[in-house]
Amino acid sequence: MANDPLATAVEEAPSISGLYELAIGATAEDEAALIQYWQQFGFSVVQFTTLSATQANQLYGVNSSLRSLRLHNQVKDRGLLRLMVWEEPVNEGLLANIIISNASLRNRFKFELSKAGLVMTNTFSIEATIAAYRYGEPWLEALNSYLHQNFKFLVSFVRDQLPQVNVVPLEGTYLVWLDFRGMGCSDDEIKETLLNRAKVWLSDGPAFGKGGEGFQRINIATPREVLESGLKRIAKAFADN
Repeated sequence: MANDPLATAVEEAPSISGLYELAIGATAEDEAALIQYWQQFGFSVVQFTTLSATQANQLYGVNSSLRSLRLHNQVKDRGLLRLMVWEEPVNEGLLANIIISNASLRNRFKFELSKAGLVMTNTFSIEATIAAYRYGEPWLEALNSYLHQNFKFLVSFVRDQLPQVNVVPLEGTYLVWLDFRGMGCSDDEIKETLLNRAKVWLSDGPAFGKGGEGFQRINIATPREVLESGLKRIAKAFADN
């Protein structure tokens, strides 16, 4: 175990960094226009899911039905987009703070924001950003600690209950890749088991491009009891399959 990279990763608390997926809130009236706008930059819809108001409220605390669309670009460094289309949005949303270390990508991103007329933030987003940097460190430290414990729980559970599944060492954020290739199932079979048997919605690896076959991505930024409940349903679904 001394040379086990996963064991080493578990012992080192993960940090939150990097730009993996940009979520954009929208209304039903905006959906078509937003898709058309991003298509001119090579993005296309590769996956969509609809949640009822009850399901969305459980996940996001918003009592409104939700249509979630993932857009993928074949140019890898352009990342992923997710359109969150709410039937009854509760506010106009905040333009979050985004840090892009690569100067070329940062300038290109700023240029596209300018073309879209998004160069001006609103008052709420400015105050929210200031508050996050001024008062958010204790919260962030507590969050990182909680995520670290969730990751350790995930690794332990998978090893005990899903031995044919491998956990990819966590490199950052709260998104963890699970390697289902040892199950000997196709991607469609994995998705069918997760969605319709376990009633758990994970992110499909193939949606991220070539090399994603057999992988699923799980979000561990959730209360421990929710994570445990989902993992138990996954284990039971594959055991009964």
